Amino acid sequence: MKTILRRQLALHALAAAIGAAWACAPSAANAQPSSPAIDYPNKPVRLIVGGGSELPARVVAAYLSTTWKQQVNVEPLPSAGGVVAARTVKDAPADGYTLLNTTGAYLLNQAARTPPPFVMSRDFVPVALLGTAPQIVVVPSSLPVKNIAELVAYSKAHPNTVNCASAGVGGSSHLACEMLRHYTKADVQHLPFRGVGPALVDVSAGRAHVTYTAVAALGAIKEGRLRAIAVTGAKRLGALPDVPTVTEQGFPQLTLITWYGIHAPARTPAAVVDLLNRAIDKAVKDPAVMQGLVNAGLEPETMPVAAFSSFMAAQEESVTRLWRESGAKID
Repeated sequence: MKTILRRQLALHALAAAIGAAWACAPSAANAQPSSPAIDYPNKPVRLIVGGGSELPARVVAAYLSTTWKQQVNVEPLPSAGGVVAARTVKDAPADGYTLLNTTGAYLLNQAARTPPPFVMSRDFVPVALLGTAPQIVVVPSSLPVKNIAELVAYSKAHPNTVNCASAGVGGSSHLACEMLRHYTKADVQHLPFRGVGPALVDVSAGRAHVTYTAVAALGAIKEGRLRAIAVTGAKRLGALPDVPTVTEQGFPQLTLITWYGIHAPARTPAAVVDLLNRAIDKAVKDPAVMQGLVNAGLEPETMPVAAFSSFMAAQEESVTRLWRESGAKID
């Protein structure tokens, strides 16, 4: 747990250092000019963070605050798995001054709840993608399994005893646990925790047997307290080059990525959305921001507004299908 906290503090410090460096750099004076047709931004911008890490938002916000010469304030509202954050932005004026830092968890909330607390395609407009990230499948170093097939076999040899820990009900790690159970017929039970930190603590101690995580587990993996047995993305992680993907292991149906992006309230003017998209594109391509996003566990990626809209539609279809096929429930 101390390793996780140290990493989070270090990443917060990196975001602050990035902002300070831009403020002192000669290029900071060459801020992206606002369109002559719109005077944006002419006051501070709120960037609301619900579920997921707030670190990607802070790194991007530091860059925008400096180049715009207007503060972009990151406001964490993690209650109810991001539902409070989503409703806050949904009900805000559609003027570009209140934005939502989105992740795949928002589409999961939409798929899991009846009626859904919000509908992404109706209540928000896609602004920009920041990056994507696979999940890392980890087990205690004491558990005698080194891959997905061995984990499935172990669960069947120890019926009703193997737990799959998640960071909470309705999140991506919850879905991943249910996918493991459904698609491999593993004898595993979902065990929800209040966040990724507590889940990793119990898996490290052997009180839970498997979980899905991202950058937060790298320290424990390198220290030998956790063993990484698979990556759920399309390719291996640079930080863990020896850990094969689920597809390489013969389980392509376990592929699952998460993503981080920015959304605005529905009916936000297209000119503001376009300006935001171009500004965030420049931010993500800045070397310091890119490194900050990598350190936060993302593979940085940007795309135009139309492409991001198509990406969101495909993600919504995929997440809804996976949730329903897996039989996952939030109660």
